[in-house]
Amino acid sequence: KMEESHQEATEKEVERILAWLRGYFADDSEDHISYYEFVVDPNSFSRTVENIFHTSFLIR
Repeated sequence: KMEESHQEATEKEVERILAWLRGYFADDSEDHISYYEFVVDPNSFSRTVENIFHTSFLIR
């Protein structure tokens, strides 16, 4: 069960990131986002790793 809850949390976070990106590009589709600025948290290495992990599910 714990594995399922981790999977669900990951899915929700990926969906949240995707919704944010869709909203961002809906406002100005000509603009670009720096991957590094998007994922790096300068105050937290662990949060940066989590961001990279979650964002990686969107790259296909």
